[in-house]
Amino acid sequence: MLWVCHFQKVKMFAKRVEKRETRQRLKSGEREFVETIQKSNCMYNHGKIADFFGPFRSIAAKGHEESRWALDVADSTNRPEDAIDAFIKTNCGMGFFWAACLAFQFSWVRAMELAKRSCDAGCSWGMVFYAIHSDQETELLEKACLQNNPIALFFAGMEHECLLNMDKAHICYKRAANLGCDMACQKMAELCRRDKEIVQAIRWASQSWSQFDVVFGYGTFWILYEQSSNDNANDCEIMEIGKALYWNAHEVKNEQTKRMCTVFYNPSIDYYCSCMDLQQESLFVFLLCWNNLTGVKDVGRCIAKMVWEERYEWLITKFKAH
Repeated sequence: MLWVCHFQKVKMFAKRVEKRETRQRLKSGEREFVETIQKSNCMYNHGKIADFFGPFRSIAAKGHEESRWALDVADSTNRPEDAIDAFIKTNCGMGFFWAACLAFQFSWVRAMELAKRSCDAGCSWGMVFYAIHSDQETELLEKACLQNNPIALFFAGMEHECLLNMDKAHICYKRAANLGCDMACQKMAELCRRDKEIVQAIRWASQSWSQFDVVFGYGTFWILYEQSSNDNANDCEIMEIGKALYWNAHEVKNEQTKRMCTVFYNPSIDYYCSCMDLQQESLFVFLLCWNNLTGVKDVGRCIAKMVWEERYEWLITKFKAH
């Protein structure tokens, strides 16, 4: 029996990975571009040119024009110094931005000169780069916000929050988060948790690729899971935790997190999967009975669709802590 249970868990994990990869492929090129700029930390580049542009290849394969163009320019060179010159010769805002990123590891002064040229050409990424490394933050970020730059919107939200203008801060953070800004996703999760909107906090936290399974993500979810031992947690919250872990968390390999996996990680996912099985089976049986009794399939599908949209609220079982 033990090997059967182990086989089922391995099979479920493989299926989860496959679904995750499918979701990643379906993610828009623009959002993935924003995420990759943050993940690669390109505005503080200190690496090789192949490593620098490598993460953008999968985005270019999706048809993202800016990534494809940048790779065409970069692939024509072998050294970062040559790539800098090649991007400068394009004489456009985005070209100056990439040149500034590459130049940063050699000369801060030259990087700032190139970033300034990118700003003058109207490139929002150049504005963000220059604002981060200079004292002209407010003016440049305001211009970048007008172009819906997610990093600029996040910093605008921070400025509004410092001025205690939380309504405007919330709007900026939400816009930035929806555009793929990781820091904004974390901030939205923090604000929702502060306002006791736990389900929304979990949803925003699960969109943060850097913090989801580090301090904030596991820290928040662990507190909620511990509450469930005393029957204080809402089943919808535990359901949302399991959903977030199922779709976003990676396999935990750190020895220090083994207890968390046993007591929290696996039970949360098991609960989510069992609820999903219940929801799918319930709707399947409903449609089967409805169609056999009435023969009116369109009405049955409309009812099933409405129930499915509210499945996380109503079609769940009582969570039992292990």
